[in-house]
Amino acid sequence: MSSEKNRRRPGPAKTNLPTIHDVAEAAGVSAATVSRALRNPDVVSSSTRSRVAAAARELGYRPGPAIRPKGNKILALIPRLGSPFFTPFLDAATDLISESGYCITVGDLRGSRRKEEHYARALRDGSFAGAILFTGAIPRDGTAQESASLPIPVVLACNEIPGMAELPVFDVADRKAAKSLVSYLIGLGHRRIAHIRGPVGNIEAQERLLGYIEAIEAAGIAFDETLVWEGDFYLASGIAAAGRYLASDDRPTAVFSGNDQMAMGFITEIKAAGFSVPGDVSVAGFDDIEYSVIFDPPLTTMRQPREDIGRLAAVELLRRIGDEGETGGPPRRVRLECELVIRASTQALRLAVEQRGRGEERRPARRSRQPQKDKASI
Repeated sequence: MSSEKNRRRPGPAKTNLPTIHDVAEAAGVSAATVSRALRNPDVVSSSTRSRVAAAARELGYRPGPAIRPKGNKILALIPRLGSPFFTPFLDAATDLISESGYCITVGDLRGSRRKEEHYARALRDGSFAGAILFTGAIPRDGTAQESASLPIPVVLACNEIPGMAELPVFDVADRKAAKSLVSYLIGLGHRRIAHIRGPVGNIEAQERLLGYIEAIEAAGIAFDETLVWEGDFYLASGIAAAGRYLASDDRPTAVFSGNDQMAMGFITEIKAAGFSVPGDVSVAGFDDIEYSVIFDPPLTTMRQPREDIGRLAAVELLRRIGDEGETGGPPRRVRLECELVIRASTQALRLAVEQRGRGEERRPARRSRQPQKDKASI
């Protein structure tokens, strides 16, 4: 970090020069509209041009070097391209965006700082007319003069971004859905329920954890933090969670996984160790990805309306691009409901006990087993 500080040069933050965001606030429009009004005035209304010009004169704002946007390209930025979770979002969004004459570029970060800096520069240098972010964060390039916002219309899908209330968000009621799913497991007679959580810092993961805790406490069950197992929404962390299950002397009778991929990793690993799902442990996921219905056993899960979210996000982004970036009021916040899908990976605790008593299910002794390594999510 010290080398970065040494490279910093004086900028607006140090000289108190007005920024494009100051002009936007004074004119009552978005930063994207200010940029269009000053660099390509023909695409905005005369009244908007007048307000922006007046605000810029009053503040003494001088725009930087002109940027020529490549106006027919839209970026959809996701955490990992290989994840099946994002396919329905992208299919729905791509159909609408293509019909509107735009080309969509799908970018993935895969935790790479270099890739994040690349897309941060591309979003600010005019390479794209707009963006849908599935990442829960505005990409940064680490420069001293970088702003948290972007000079183009941006829509958030799946994750809101703290401190960015001006951006429209399309997601699901994660906490409510998680609470409903865990309540279903409790209704089956399960009292010792583990949770494989998503990554720390991820809002979806946090909301699902809170829903799990609310359901547990609402049923009068004491919350046991040792039953919350680390995860990252990918297959390997579900396999790692299985290691905790196999090593336990007091195993839970049910597991709520923060998503389907971790649930599949967990089930695959414990079955390889000789355990039965749902005979020894009921397992439920979240998302209802494509493989959930054909998995062995088919997975009980919460179905997200992913196509609807992708469609709504695309419509809103195209509207903002067409309306010169102006919102016409507060940013849209659309939170959709999930649907509980019950399949064969869960069953009543009483039934499982009866089956074991009749010898229909064999409960193996605890075995030591190293979780398998996984290179990527399925």
